[in-house]
Amino acid sequence: MLKEIFFFFKKNRLYLWLLFLIGAFYAFAALGSGSGVQNPAIEPSQAVQRFKEAERQFTDNTSVRADAFDVFAKKEPRLALLFELFSIFFILAIVAGIVIDILIWVRPGFRKRFLGGTEPPASRGWPFSILFKTIILFVAWGIALSFVMGIVEAIFPAPGLANLYMVFHTFLLDILCVLFMVRFVKQQGSSWRELGFNVPGGKKLREVMIGVTGYFGVLPVFVLVLVTLLFAANLFHYEPPPHPLVNVFIEEERRFPFLVVFSVLLGAVIGPIFEEIFFRGFCYPILRGKVGKFWAVVLSSAFFASIHHTGFVFWPIFVLGVALALLYESRRSLVAPITLHIVHNSLFIGYFFLLKQIIGSNA
Repeated sequence: MLKEIFFFFKKNRLYLWLLFLIGAFYAFAALGSGSGVQNPAIEPSQAVQRFKEAERQFTDNTSVRADAFDVFAKKEPRLALLFELFSIFFILAIVAGIVIDILIWVRPGFRKRFLGGTEPPASRGWPFSILFKTIILFVAWGIALSFVMGIVEAIFPAPGLANLYMVFHTFLLDILCVLFMVRFVKQQGSSWRELGFNVPGGKKLREVMIGVTGYFGVLPVFVLVLVTLLFAANLFHYEPPPHPLVNVFIEEERRFPFLVVFSVLLGAVIGPIFEEIFFRGFCYPILRGKVGKFWAVVLSSAFFASIHHTGFVFWPIFVLGVALALLYESRRSLVAPITLHIVHNSLFIGYFFLLKQIIGSNA
């Protein structure tokens, strides 16, 4: 692989220059962040600070939790009922997931029905260089768009524009990444459908149900890892930074409701689709052809986890990535992995909004 990268740069000087510029940019950014200069743009807003304080009181005090839920239930009885149903669903889903995991482990017949039925995704013969090209172009365009949006924000400053630009930046980069992938696989003589846009046996509903079942299967492991990390964070008094979309949900709920709606759509549906196309439909087959199934699962899952902003959530997201990669390995289709990913993000975003309403009643 290293030899292929060497010859790639020898043949494609443009990408070598882009990589040099990207490295220089991040080196200057690291020097700037280490100089002690505070950037006011990254300071949490008053809305986020108030929410964090209310959340701290809510999590640290049992009586506060009970009082907050009582107040919330009186104001919004339907949402309170929905929150209770959500909680019951999560408990039942974890129990169902444990049963599914046991059946997969001890019943070969169940495992074959669940994961079998299709040939594993064979190597498309795509070279590692097109993955490298896509990543370099993605990062380079991300930096370029950040510069452009920073200039626009400086010329036309307005409350809430930073969040708007961040969401638009993410959405636009997702689209560009898909265009890069389609272009490069077509140059290799492949169709865009080979990125995973097929349905085994034409049974869409079956693939969707396999995705839902797969989510139940991975949920107990995901929750176990997450709870362990939360316990460790509490033990060492570490407060993990929130996901950028969480700040949008908190800050823009009253100011720009349309931005919150689009951000929910981006986080729950659009983002999972784009991520599955890249990590499972594009990245995984290339790695599998180079390093084999095991390391392709590990490396693609680690790459998937590493882009989710904070080191704290690396391991839970890594577990999710392993489940998604194995599901794609067994199905040769993105339908089940996309379903699993959408279900996961939608449930956690929905649960966050309900919990936010309860915490907000105590703010």
